[in-house]
Amino acid sequence: MVVIPPITYPLIKDILRGERSPRRDMILLNAAAAFVVAGLDSDLRARIERAAGSIDSRRAKEMLERVIAFTQRCGHFSRYYDLV
Repeated sequence: MVVIPPITYPLIKDILRGERSPRRDMILLNAAAAFVVAGLDSDLRARIERAAGSIDSRRAKEMLERVIAFTQRCGHFSRYYDLV
């Protein structure tokens, strides 16, 4: 089940639309660290760059939209805001 709290959603939306900010930097670092901690990669810098590329190319936004659409079809997601 995917639930995005109303207070968090606008921040995520801004970052996925290309906002460059300290919040974005933290998201990039957390995404990269997750791969390193999980043992899927050992190069933190490369993972940060990959995460940035995913946001900049809009792949991250597209993936979130797909996850939301899937969970809505399953009846397990309450949408607070539109992505577009």
